[in-house]
Amino acid sequence: DLKTNTTYYFRIKPVDRLLRPTQFSNIASTQTVARFPDNFGFDINITSVVFNWTSVNGLNENGSSGYIIAIYSENDILISSQVINDPGTNSFTITDLSTNTSYMVTFSVLNSAGVENSQFFYLTTLSPPPENFKLIYLSSTVATLGWDKVDLSSGYILLASTSPFFEPELIISSETDDISISTLTILNLLPNTTYYFKAASLNSDGVPNYSNNITTVTLSVPIDPSKITLLPSPTSITAIYEKLEVSTHPYGTKGYIFEVSTLPFTTGTVYSSSTNTNEINSLTITNLKPNTLYYARIATINQANNPNYSQIISTQTPVPYLDLKPKVISYSSTTITVSYSTAIVDGYILEVSTEEVFLQIFASTQTTNPQISTLTVSS
Repeated sequence: DLKTNTTYYFRIKPVDRLLRPTQFSNIASTQTVARFPDNFGFDINITSVVFNWTSVNGLNENGSSGYIIAIYSENDILISSQVINDPGTNSFTITDLSTNTSYMVTFSVLNSAGVENSQFFYLTTLSPPPENFKLIYLSSTVATLGWDKVDLSSGYILLASTSPFFEPELIISSETDDISISTLTILNLLPNTTYYFKAASLNSDGVPNYSNNITTVTLSVPIDPSKITLLPSPTSITAIYEKLEVSTHPYGTKGYIFEVSTLPFTTGTVYSSSTNTNEINSLTITNLKPNTLYYARIATINQANNPNYSQIISTQTPVPYLDLKPKVISYSSTTITVSYSTAIVDGYILEVSTEEVFLQIFASTQTTNPQISTLTVSS
């Protein structure tokens, strides 16, 4: 129960086995060490360490004469020794350290006689944080993110959370100690949900140094193509599909987009029909061409208005029955010319037979110009 930073005097005298005392020795003195600071801690950076403590600058047992901070390499080589003579100091920064490097630190508080009360700590400086952090791939349940390689890293970690503070909400992570990898993928995300992502390089102690945050909304669940029914007519296609939940539900959608094209959505014209409600379970596209193969897909829409398309399916519009009202407008001994009404088709064929059932065709001609309204056969 001695007081800290206090001078004490002492003397001693021996007694015999009958407890008879002899004379006291000469008086000696010593001083107790200063108390170690409260709230001591340090913040580790890439090439520096910031030490913080509650200053020991009171009177008598609550006082000190200063501090010493010494940094040693892993081989116990002294790198830096800083003497702080002001006992009122409560913070000090050591700079010019190496990145992702382990050190031993001794922190000493001095009593009024300059005697040290020391504690030692091990620490490792951080790796640089990942730069150019970006989203590479996103689906309804999977996200892949990447960054520029960090040469002085010992590995990487990628976090995803539904909270921008990454606590206490759900956190999903992916980690690697392969520094040649500059992408990580997180699985099992909720669809149609806002997520926050951040990546970190790890030092040799596994301590992270995080990048900036990225936020995005996972895509809505795509519609199963086996649950899409296409109903074609000569000039339209109607899609009937299974409805999803309301837009705010993880398995919901804000609406639907129905698209068709004569090519599998690589090039060419895309025709579409859409709705901004999840309550509608069918959409129709009109003004299509008869007798044409169309590729089709349906997209669900997440809360950020981003579409997620189903697999491509196809159907063909049928050929309509058309009464073109043909009539002979001229003829000769070897030719016949017929006029007719035009329609939305790809062309026309004119056939001539001596039999009403057209078992034998004597002559024919055709055109691929749907605007031509007369054809002539000869011979």
